[in-house]
Amino acid sequence: MYSRRLIALFIVLFNSGSDARDEPILKHEFILPPDYRGAFKVVQDKKTGEVIAPIGGVIKVSVPASGIVVLKSTESLEKWHKAIAVYKGGTALPFGIGVLPNKESVAFFNLWTEADGTIYYFIGTKAQFDKVQKSTPWKVDEYLPKK
Repeated sequence: MYSRRLIALFIVLFNSGSDARDEPILKHEFILPPDYRGAFKVVQDKKTGEVIAPIGGVIKVSVPASGIVVLKSTESLEKWHKAIAVYKGGTALPFGIGVLPNKESVAFFNLWTEADGTIYYFIGTKAQFDKVQKSTPWKVDEYLPKK
């Protein structure tokens, strides 16, 4: 009897689409320029940053060719969320955690978040990501697109 209730509880929890606080999970869709490779970062600037709001549970964020996304608030990225990356035109990139089709597959990776709230992501192969990840955080800007 208890095992059926426990199984039912797990099914409800894992299919609910929300975290332990019962808030809906937002989806952030980063829209990349065609053939974008390298790091990009999301920074907060309360004065000049872009205001983003969810539409149907999805927050769409355009990544400029500079690789620097400036938002009025990064609060939605600090909460439980799902992040995906797509090239402009709709081609989705696999998330780099897990099994990739092959060594040369280009994927979307989460690098880290700095104390000031700057969030770094990376677009590239697993080998490229490993190289960037081993660098020090203050050198990751070297992997932003060159102007």
